[in-house]
Amino acid sequence: MNSQQEQVVLQQLNTNQENIFVDILQSIAIAVVLSIFLYVFLVTPNEVDGPSMEPNYNDGDLLFTSKLHRWFNDTTIGDTFGFNYQRGDVVVFQKPGLSDFVKRVIAVPGDTIRIENGVYYVNGERLEEYYNLYNDLRRDGSFLREGDEAIQLGEDEYFLSGDNRNVSHDSRALGPIKDSWIKGKVIFRFWPLSEFGIAERGKSELVQV
Repeated sequence: MNSQQEQVVLQQLNTNQENIFVDILQSIAIAVVLSIFLYVFLVTPNEVDGPSMEPNYNDGDLLFTSKLHRWFNDTTIGDTFGFNYQRGDVVVFQKPGLSDFVKRVIAVPGDTIRIENGVYYVNGERLEEYYNLYNDLRRDGSFLREGDEAIQLGEDEYFLSGDNRNVSHDSRALGPIKDSWIKGKVIFRFWPLSEFGIAERGKSELVQV
């Protein structure tokens, strides 16, 4: 190989290296833009803090929360595509002045709710919950206690509760949670890997008594 051929080969190598570098930069830029888009408009990561959602969600679990439910809840699009909050959904909310909470939807706007014999009653019917609970609803709350008269939720209010009701600081103490405080619905758990997967809505039904 003469010097001219060597020069051509070196130029080709330099060009290939430059192309690879440009491709890497483009890939990084696309990933950054996509991540920002997802974070702003679609999903946000959240961490479970404390034992209040045990045994279904544990301290340190990492979750993805759908913002689509925040944008389209209580709209025609939400009705059509299932972006409305429903009983059994797990959501993330932040009451002004407090940190994020992860809780489960027990009652939705317009519902009445009370506690009797350690059980939630919604619209006068017993709420049967078909997911694991640590249940002690006789624990006092400053807003709703065992034996209190039923309270009715406003048109933009939800009643939320932790699955570990022995320790959960939820609507029993905080009161109704406004729709504007809810950041979105938990749709996926990505840590720990042993629990990696879609976050299903907890099954429940109202039973006449």
